Amino acid sequence: MVLENIETFLSQNWVGTLIGVAGLVFAVFAYKRTKQRTGLSWKYTGVRLIGGPWVELSKEVEVRFRGVPVRRLTLTKLLVWNSGTTTIRASDVVESDPLRADFGQDALIVDVGVEALTRAVNAVRVRADDSGSAAINLDYLDPGDGVRMAVIHTGDAIEPCMQGTVRGMPGGWAARGRHDVSEAPLIPVIAYFVLGSLFVGTMAWERSFQWFPSTMALIVVILGSVRLLKLVIRQDLPKSLSEPDRPVPK
Repeated sequence: MVLENIETFLSQNWVGTLIGVAGLVFAVFAYKRTKQRTGLSWKYTGVRLIGGPWVELSKEVEVRFRGVPVRRLTLTKLLVWNSGTTTIRASDVVESDPLRADFGQDALIVDVGVEALTRAVNAVRVRADDSGSAAINLDYLDPGDGVRMAVIHTGDAIEPCMQGTVRGMPGGWAARGRHDVSEAPLIPVIAYFVLGSLFVGTMAWERSFQWFPSTMALIVVILGSVRLLKLVIRQDLPKSLSEPDRPVPK
């Protein structure tokens, strides 16, 4: 009886389609994971400290930099990591176009420092230059290695313009948007997708949803597979870099 039920279940057209879609997702995932590629991703977060309608410090607080009063002060935190499958070495960075976070020519870098590293041996160093940029130097970054840095500057924008050229990375930096600590991790998303697929499959098997078009079920499976594939393929932000904020280094 059990074998007959299993045979009946597997003989349905939508089951074969689901297996085919799952096989395609796995094939693309395996290809992307094994393909050699160089990638450098970044996220940002921050807050306006002085100036603007939303500030963190009292208007009675005055900040001077090199003896000059600062009318606007912004804190930007950058999270940079190797999202590719190959190691990025210092020699891979083009000398004439070094890695840097640019806050604009009118911006002054008041303070800059490294808050967290996935591994100390990466020896990532950050320094301010005179052109409104924070220069990023490193020994190497293996896949998954990264750094979280804090920059206090007088620029208007919290989000910087990431500059620099790495050999073998013609597409440049990969911007991942603003960092949100409430982003859903990968495992719950996978669990949700699997449970949802099982629910749809069970209902279709028991014919409880005779009104539910098989085409709609197929669309749900395909969209879920595409979303899952995107989450699995891309190298997510290292967990050690997304810990609760620490004090800005002095």
